[in-house]
Amino acid sequence: MHQPSPVPSVSPVVYKGSRGGHNVQAVHHPFSQATIRDLCKAHRDYGRDSPYFRGLLRSDLEAAFVIPADLRQLFSCLLDSTELKLWEAAWRQLLREALPSLFADPETAVDENGNALTLEHLMGKGRWTDLTDQASSIPTKALQTIREHAVTAFFSMVPDGPIIPYYKIVQGTKEAFTKFVERLTRAIEVQVSEVAVREGIVREMVFANANNLCRTAILSLPLDPPLTLQDMLRVCQLKVPHMQGNDWDAKSTTPRVAAISGTQQEHIRRPILYNLISATTHSPSVNHVIAPTEESSEDEGLELEEVLEEATEDDGEDPDEEEHGLGYPTQHH
Repeated sequence: MHQPSPVPSVSPVVYKGSRGGHNVQAVHHPFSQATIRDLCKAHRDYGRDSPYFRGLLRSDLEAAFVIPADLRQLFSCLLDSTELKLWEAAWRQLLREALPSLFADPETAVDENGNALTLEHLMGKGRWTDLTDQASSIPTKALQTIREHAVTAFFSMVPDGPIIPYYKIVQGTKEAFTKFVERLTRAIEVQVSEVAVREGIVREMVFANANNLCRTAILSLPLDPPLTLQDMLRVCQLKVPHMQGNDWDAKSTTPRVAAISGTQQEHIRRPILYNLISATTHSPSVNHVIAPTEESSEDEGLELEEVLEEATEDDGEDPDEEEHGLGYPTQHH
């Protein structure tokens, strides 16, 4: 039963009693302009798929008693006129598919006046356009379903640009596992219309398309009970950083000069040659030798090698031993 608010308010207040006569009170406040403004700004600055905007939108909707009119008002601010039509069509389809399950639930089978729920009820259309009627007649549990499907329809809208099939989304070698899961989840939300099967597809594709390190970490888990997406996220968060560290240590033991050739190798070898020359002779004719630069001729490079050979022969030392002592592989000329 609708009663006037005893205290003047900028937002209408609706009181409703339950069909069981328990006088349950539900209060409806339309979205404030500040809330809508903050959501629009987050949508513009960070994008629809950003975790910040998604979290803000869901928290604002879950904290409020939301009716179909509120949802239509909010999404009309986030979408242009054409996108709004697409969103409403997707929302309508999801609600149509939800009707059988609502009919099967005693709490949502009929409205507060004993009338069977209809698609017009859920959409706030036809005779149900009045905000007071929407707030007072639609069961609270049905309103939650309406809200969830409105959000699902919004995030399922196809983004601009080419669409990559979700089964082709592969984790990069250095890509964080959480980022990969997020990309894959967003793609599946857009491309798989049946909400109930999305989680299973995400779980299968995450394992199939993870990189080698993450797949190895996931395989370390016991297979019974069956793995959940949360299990995969957790094990990758805990194990992959250590596995990456071990992989880096293994690579760092490989002599770096052996993997470099040409000009880069020459730049690394020059200071070694200078140190070697100074350590093997005190002859002024050796200490003042200039190593060849990029502009120097090949003859200068050969002259340096000849001086180096003479210096090591004079002292009777093995140049191989000297270079190995510096921790670099021997360079043979």
